Amino acid sequence: MLPVITPIWTRVGLAPADYRINLQIGLKQSQFDELERHLYEVSDPSHHRYGQHLTSAEVDELVKPSDDALELVHDWLLDNCIERHRLEYNSAKNWIKVTLPVQAVEGLLDTTFSVYKHEEGDYTPLCLRTLYGAYDYTPKVPGINKVGLTDYLGESNNRSDIYLFLQTFRPEAYTFTFDIIANGSAQQSPDNATQLDAGTNLEGNLDAETLIAID
Repeated sequence: MLPVITPIWTRVGLAPADYRINLQIGLKQSQFDELERHLYEVSDPSHHRYGQHLTSAEVDELVKPSDDALELVHDWLLDNCIERHRLEYNSAKNWIKVTLPVQAVEGLLDTTFSVYKHEEGDYTPLCLRTLYGAYDYTPKVPGINKVGLTDYLGESNNRSDIYLFLQTFRPEAYTFTFDIIANGSAQQSPDNATQLDAGTNLEGNLDAETLIAID
């Protein structure tokens, strides 16, 4: 059941039909019970397999969907004129990402999207810091605490965009450092036409801007 919209949110109108949504589709994991068994065994100090963690390839093998499940989703998408070449997958193929206009997603999910406005205006970092109780928080060990941010499915974040965002909403947090882990994407050049059409890095930028502005 969808949550009831509280009175502090007012419906403005229908979402623009050409607004693009990064839709992520989760598929049922074929051997989740087996994955859970492995997890308990390698986490139990009294078990002979304690500490013998699975490799990423072994985890992928356990969480990948069945061929039938994957084919059913492909057929469902194709029935809605969404071809396979437009799809992106994670390594286990239990998550599919596709960027579509609102109109296409509404048809796919047989629903309608709307735009809502909060009675206090837009959700700025100040609103979020107040909501999470971080507005007047004083760091106990400044310069030592670190925050990790992960981006999946080829997403990244552009540091120049983040600087512009912080200049507007959190100028005192204008400077920050970052490290790239496990050869993650670190593209800092403008998106090309294909990336712009797919909405690449929109989510990555939003994640980074929200995290740093609240921190």
